[in-house]
Amino acid sequence: MTIRFACTAALLTLVVGCNRNVYSPPARALPLESVATLPEGDTGVQLEGGIHSRLFGPDVLSGTVRVRRGVADDLDASIEASTMYVQGENARPVRASRAIHAVRGGVKWRFAKPLAMTAGVGAGYSAGGAFVSPEVGPILAWENRYLVPFVATRFGVSQPIGARAVDVSDAQDDSRLEKPITTWLATGVVGLRLPIGWARPQAGTVRGSLLAGFGVTHLFDTRQDDTFGQLSVGGEIVF
Repeated sequence: MTIRFACTAALLTLVVGCNRNVYSPPARALPLESVATLPEGDTGVQLEGGIHSRLFGPDVLSGTVRVRRGVADDLDASIEASTMYVQGENARPVRASRAIHAVRGGVKWRFAKPLAMTAGVGAGYSAGGAFVSPEVGPILAWENRYLVPFVATRFGVSQPIGARAVDVSDAQDDSRLEKPITTWLATGVVGLRLPIGWARPQAGTVRGSLLAGFGVTHLFDTRQDDTFGQLSVGGEIVF
């Protein structure tokens, strides 16, 4: 079954600008966290929203809900659900959904005061078919009670499963079909976390944070590569 998209109708998941390459997407829109882990037994609920854009390409809006749980000293586990929506006001009508849905499970291990490592695997679905996407990356941060700067990176791959053909032709082309193939990704993020109701980490203390970050993600496969600017904001409550 072929799905028709204009060359300006998609970004992270499907067709990118007028390059018209079909990428397999990551399961996580943008890493937005510092090195802080939760005490054993504590739970954190985080909401995030972001915008992701390629120069001369359409924008992608994203929303994420993440729940994490402290499972041991300096170790927490998380599960999250994300939706990304490809904007395309000037695109021709399409029969396929512009939405990308994904879930991801992961862990964060704080192995030094300023350093942590995250790893996870996610899966999802878009008009280009299903995909699975593992990734890993370090975080560097200066944790304090006032304002926490952090730098994070991730490296991963997105592997399509049952890829579906996408028609990426424009008005000057005959029908041109592309399928997503194995896509590699690298992301760098700089951000800030603002603690609210700060207390020394101990189980049962209610506290929260506001977060914001700017990132750059580079996607590439054996056919082409593209780079995207990303901006995300969020908030978390821990109890």
